[in-house]
Amino acid sequence: MWRLWIITTLCLASGLLKSQTEKSLSPQDLSSVLDQFSQDHDLRLAYDKGSIGGIRVEISQDQADPISALYEILNAAGLEYYAIDDDKILIRRKQETPRSEKKYWTIEGQVRDAKTKEALAFATIFDLSREIGTVADETGHFSLRLPSTQDTARLVCNYLSYQEYQTTTVPSDRARLDILLTSSQQKINLIIVSDDWTLPRWSSDKQSISLSGAKKSGIAQFGSSIRSIQLLPGVNAINDRSAALKIRGAKTEESHIHWDGMQLLKIDKLFSSFSSVNESMVARMTLHKNFTPIQYGGRSGSVLEIESPDEFAQGSGFLSVSNLLTQASRQFGFGNDLHLQIGGRFTMNSIIRNDFFNQLNQDARKIEDIDTGDPLQDDQRLQISPEFKFFDGNLKLVKNWENSLLTISGFHARDQYDYDFSFDFRTRPQLITAQNTLQLQENTHWTNTAMAAKWKRTMSQEREQEWNIGYSENKSDGKLDLGFNRQGPINSNSSAAGIFQSNDINHYHLSWKESQEAAAGSWSYGIRSSLDKTNSRIANDSILVIDFTEEQWQVAPFVLKKWNWRNTIGQVGLHSSYYSGTSQIYWSPRLSLSHSLSDHAMIKLAFQHQQQFLQSFYHENRFGRSFQLWVLSVK
Repeated sequence: MWRLWIITTLCLASGLLKSQTEKSLSPQDLSSVLDQFSQDHDLRLAYDKGSIGGIRVEISQDQADPISALYEILNAAGLEYYAIDDDKILIRRKQETPRSEKKYWTIEGQVRDAKTKEALAFATIFDLSREIGTVADETGHFSLRLPSTQDTARLVCNYLSYQEYQTTTVPSDRARLDILLTSSQQKINLIIVSDDWTLPRWSSDKQSISLSGAKKSGIAQFGSSIRSIQLLPGVNAINDRSAALKIRGAKTEESHIHWDGMQLLKIDKLFSSFSSVNESMVARMTLHKNFTPIQYGGRSGSVLEIESPDEFAQGSGFLSVSNLLTQASRQFGFGNDLHLQIGGRFTMNSIIRNDFFNQLNQDARKIEDIDTGDPLQDDQRLQISPEFKFFDGNLKLVKNWENSLLTISGFHARDQYDYDFSFDFRTRPQLITAQNTLQLQENTHWTNTAMAAKWKRTMSQEREQEWNIGYSENKSDGKLDLGFNRQGPINSNSSAAGIFQSNDINHYHLSWKESQEAAAGSWSYGIRSSLDKTNSRIANDSILVIDFTEEQWQVAPFVLKKWNWRNTIGQVGLHSSYYSGTSQIYWSPRLSLSHSLSDHAMIKLAFQHQQQFLQSFYHENRFGRSFQLWVLSVK
């Protein structure tokens, strides 16, 4: 009897459970289901009833977690949701991603010689209206892809020793354009050979190489002398466009650069793109590569001596004006004993914004031409706005007496570099589209100052004295600001960071040198003292990363003996330096022996030992920007 009662109870329970399951799985209106969830579980659901009207879902309430059950229902209904808080949920229909409607045309063809029909390899084809170009392959074939933002294309084709080809065409899908170029005759300007040479020449003692310009007006071409120095054996630059000098493997700051007695602490501008030297003020450059003059020490590199004219024609001058740069010099004569030369340069436009500079650096502002098919990427906007300007000025005053010559020289330069970077893009965190802006702004300026007074006195035909006193300064100050801003429909946020850097070096020097000539050679001796001060400071936001000031001095007596035997020249010298940073004396012996085999051949042996008391380092911040720091040697 009890068995019959158990079977009857199980049958009734099974029927009741089946009825309840069929009821829970029956289709129901989604709007009613969401209202029921809001009441039963105290949820705040935001949705548009009109957009979800007509949607019916089958629900199963066997889920222990009501939120998980709700998400399962929404996924089955093809809806998107976003949880703002534990009890707040946004619901909407899924948005279809629109495809980009941007269309592209392709122009294909071949570049050939108009007369021989021979293919011209690697010719350039450029669309002037869109600023997009390509290069032909080794068979002269090319393919140029253009966005259909304009109805026509202004094409230009260039090839060395051929006339430029221009045409206006209507692009279409797979358009064909064969280009025939006509050969052009190249005309070479007249070359005049005179004694105003600019080729390098050895000095009379075979210890240095000199590069001279025109006797009166100096080397007028911008950058020509520095480029000529870079072509000498043992000298190179960082790259083909660099104005920095690396002599015998030493960095620029490891060599002595002297201009009319002034010591230049920096010889280049704009990350070594331009020289600090006004060519119109230069008459001669002398490079000492492997046997430096005995009075110089404290650097492990070589010595470059730059000289302006001591005498010039009354009222002569030089002027050069271009779209980028204006440089000029003017000479004044006040009788036969007093001469004044002034010169300067300044930029007419921002050098970096020039089209030629943009071509070299692959300007990236054409990112909007990229067809990705993704609205997030199609909305990217990249804006880069760099600007660089500078000016510099020189003066040289020369006063002659019967047995003396006084030279007062001055140089000052200021460079300004501004860089603005802005990148706008969209992201979709947690299915909510947000507009983002990344901004970077850099403002940096450099000053380069030098002045010196040099007095030469001839006491007899065999004896001469020279005094030199000078001051030099190189200073850089920069600020880098980085900001990020996000704007969304629900919330917005922003962040910012800043970096400040300052580096300053001051150099003072005083020297005396006397030379005595003899029948078999000569003697040179003297003393040179200098004082160097450095101040470096780098801060990330308000946190100091580097902050130090150093000051060191040195005193260096020197002596040199020189012998002449027919075609052989021998030199033995000693330069000793007492350096306050280590409280030690450093010896720098110098030996040289050269023998001339003919006017065009020479054998030379040289040895010298140098010390470096001033060094330049680079500090890279967290954004990849490098800053130059001058550091003095210490124990």
